[in-house]
Amino acid sequence: MGRKKVRQIDNIKPLLKRALDEYKPNLLEDDEEMYRIKQVVDNLQEVDRIIFLLYTELRSFTSLSAILGISRSSCYWAVKRIREEIKEKLQRSNP
Repeated sequence: MGRKKVRQIDNIKPLLKRALDEYKPNLLEDDEEMYRIKQVVDNLQEVDRIIFLLYTELRSFTSLSAILGISRSSCYWAVKRIREEIKEKLQRSNP
């Protein structure tokens, strides 16, 4: 792995940690809807959860693609698929 790639990974660690901390379900602090959303995100496959949380922090497919080392288009479709999965799981769990 090149030095540039290692630096990139080190640079996203704090960003990812913050996102993971913010999206941990917390019954005492979250309203009911946010708690359900966080539960669904927390139960995603690890790779999907990381992609989704990085996107929520960065809000840019270009930045996400640079970090992940994949095309902007691949990032777009991955996030779209993950968002659809989250939406579907929320609809199924809606009382």
